[in-house]
Amino acid sequence: MRYLVGRLLQILPVMFMASIPVFLIIHLAEGDPVLMLLGVEATTESIEAMRHRLGLDQPLWQQYVNWIVGILNGNVGRSVMSSFTVHDLLAQRIPATFALAGVAILFAMIMAFPLGIVAAIRRGSVFDHIVTAGTSVAIAIPHFWLGIIFVLLFAVELNWLPAGGYVSPIDSPAKFAQLVFLPALTLSLYIAAALTRFVRTSMSEVLQLDYIRTAHSKGLSPATVILVHAARNALIPAVTVVGVQFGRLLAGTIIVEAIFAWPGLGQLMLSAINNRDFPVVQGAFLVFVVMVIVSNLVTDLLYSLIDPRISLDGSQN
Repeated sequence: MRYLVGRLLQILPVMFMASIPVFLIIHLAEGDPVLMLLGVEATTESIEAMRHRLGLDQPLWQQYVNWIVGILNGNVGRSVMSSFTVHDLLAQRIPATFALAGVAILFAMIMAFPLGIVAAIRRGSVFDHIVTAGTSVAIAIPHFWLGIIFVLLFAVELNWLPAGGYVSPIDSPAKFAQLVFLPALTLSLYIAAALTRFVRTSMSEVLQLDYIRTAHSKGLSPATVILVHAARNALIPAVTVVGVQFGRLLAGTIIVEAIFAWPGLGQLMLSAINNRDFPVVQGAFLVFVVMVIVSNLVTDLLYSLIDPRISLDGSQN
């Protein structure tokens, strides 16, 4: 509990430090949201009035202070381009991004763990070389290119799956499974490739340890030795990869959601960037930062569940 409280307290300064570049990058970018809202034919008086109403005529430091104070009071701001609050817009989009990210992580683990374990067991074989080459290719392919290829192949040419759209898994699980398959697969391949390599390396090292040879000498079946004794210790580096790569997965949702018309945070952020909707972009960025921080915290907590020898204070029993 002391470790958990300490980690939660560390989130506050991290969030504060992350809020500064998020705020500055957006406000220093080219483009005026007032001109995009009113149009190029707007009068100087109407532009100045709108800038005053939005608080954009204040010094940059004052705008930042107002933004932070608003967040502390539970007010993330209001969209410049619509009448909705940023809180409502984020609440509408977060479930879709969570669903996509969750399925993508599941796909990555389903592909990576069997491939990595078998490649480690058959190290140096043809299968091992194929897995190594395949992961190299998967890591090199960008998300946007892969997503376009999947749409052209599976949706346009073969007509096996829909090209885009979204439905809640609660409303229609079958339709959700059809719609989420291609975007989740697009997001998962890079993580699956990186995770496969780590599982293979970690599993290869564990299989060389003395206690594995001892387990074999006791007459245990190969499946028991690999799945019960070896795989559990090999999971620790794999959990690290999943936690670290979660941030990359969230970054990939910005493009993937746009390709597959997936109404999540990524599509919301991309639309807000194009419209110079500063409050929405800042709110979405902060949500992504919180997700990454929480994923790192969950990763640390999972260490102790996978290997009881590792305590939450970082010491090893």
